[in-house]
Amino acid sequence: MFPLVIRAIQTGGTLVVDEFDASIHPMALMSTINVFHNDDLNIHHAQLISHLYLKKSLQPKARCDVWQKESQPRNITSVRKAVIKMADVYKFKIKLKELETIICRDIEITSVSSVAKLGYSILAAFESTASHLFNIRCSGKRYEIVFEDDDFENEPAIDPMRTKLSTLKLTVGDALTMEYDYGAGWEFLIELISITEMKRGAGTHYPYVTDGKGKGILEDTSPYVLADIIEKTDKDGIMPKIPDMYSGKEKEWDYRDFDLEYCNVFFKDNVLKIQYAYENCE
Repeated sequence: MFPLVIRAIQTGGTLVVDEFDASIHPMALMSTINVFHNDDLNIHHAQLISHLYLKKSLQPKARCDVWQKESQPRNITSVRKAVIKMADVYKFKIKLKELETIICRDIEITSVSSVAKLGYSILAAFESTASHLFNIRCSGKRYEIVFEDDDFENEPAIDPMRTKLSTLKLTVGDALTMEYDYGAGWEFLIELISITEMKRGAGTHYPYVTDGKGKGILEDTSPYVLADIIEKTDKDGIMPKIPDMYSGKEKEWDYRDFDLEYCNVFFKDNVLKIQYAYENCE
């Protein structure tokens, strides 16, 4: 049985077991259930479905759907559902500051994702190479991956890798900001525009870009340089030649060029590459 549990956790699958508690010690059973509830272990949002005979003291307290069966006279059985909330899907609108109407993205991400993963997703969606530091601010708190040689004694940073979005207690309309490449001054305005319950088995779909406008940012420049490029493109049709982040070939860089389908083809892979770069930096 346990190899099936491991496979489900590794692949994000759904494990269906009849009377899982019939041949396993109650504490081992609860430990197994807790693996599915552990967001650090169950990163692919695997699910467990089983028919159990549990005492109330052993019923899981984490998010799940619990169907309770009650016996009644004349062998009639009634079933009622006690719902404990599943993970949510947060939809954020992210705008590039100073160019809010020109360059923006809508990104969906699960509430059990880390604050850092939201940052990785933003960088990937705006075609960043993720070669500089970034921080996200929410409710007066600063979330930043701090390396050994960084010094933020005057403004303590909270580890975004260990902070789930759900712990921020966000509601629709709440605003966050993200700074990237402090020398260049890139800043993103982030607004939570919707919260919906995640559908079963949909965990691997996220993060996902649902809409957007504009090409993205230009690394090792600044918002002011980008604004000047946009002005020249609009006025004279002059577009700089920039190496494409996917093919490496130099192409005319048109700030108006955004292809949603093309963006999502590489999006999740780029998020993972960015995550690895930040979290495995020596």
